[in-house]
Amino acid sequence: MDTILHWNIRGILSNYEHLNLILKESNPAVVALQETLLSSDKQINFTGYNILSVPPSPTSQGVTGGVALLIKKSLLFSRFSIQSPLQVVAAKVSLHKTVTICSIYLPPSASVSEQDISDLIQQLPRPFLLLGDFNGHSPLWGSNRSSPRGVMLEGVFSEMDAVVLNKKSPTYLHSASGSLSCLDLSVCDPSLVLDYEWGVQDDLHGSDHFPVVLSPLVPQPTYVPESLLFKKANWDLFKINIQAALHDHVIFQSEDPAGLITDIILN
Repeated sequence: MDTILHWNIRGILSNYEHLNLILKESNPAVVALQETLLSSDKQINFTGYNILSVPPSPTSQGVTGGVALLIKKSLLFSRFSIQSPLQVVAAKVSLHKTVTICSIYLPPSASVSEQDISDLIQQLPRPFLLLGDFNGHSPLWGSNRSSPRGVMLEGVFSEMDAVVLNKKSPTYLHSASGSLSCLDLSVCDPSLVLDYEWGVQDDLHGSDHFPVVLSPLVPQPTYVPESLLFKKANWDLFKINIQAALHDHVIFQSEDPAGLITDIILN
């Protein structure tokens, strides 16, 4: 199943075994991680997954943040470069359709502008999933109050035609006070609203954030071959279908011609 999971892991090395357990039990296609605290000089591996990582940002208190994407090795994907001051990493992944998945972490004390968020969303090829810890409060996603960042995010999401999938369940547990908050958001293109069921796991797994799970609502393939029989492929028909699809699209008027050609070949 093309389950997608996102989680503020609060240290990928310290919670390595917890993440391995989640991968084994949930078998997600993609995992978007925040606060990995994984510096660029350290390597980490998970069986059956490719990892795309952006290291934490240095601050006066040390390093903070860090984001990553874990993508099953059986999936076709391409890393997508983003120009942004924000902590983000993104890739186009072939699931039931080609989806741009972006992991984002907004530190609570960082200065984040409306322009930063709108510029990011404008760069993401649609359909997209923007997943992560936004550290903003709003009743729209379950908070009992609004914060300046939450109000800003509400406005940007509305303006950029982006939808918050959250069902108002808390995603963060404050260790000192025991209070619960809704800080982790699943933001998507409107075309994906009916594709996923949003939910939260009930185990922190060593972090102070609960993993968020997007379960697919679209029919999944019942059989995936372990190998492909290229000798039995109908290459003549394959060529005809590609030529017809290319004829129907003005490739070089596309904002992403390489991505469009890739999608045509995969389809």
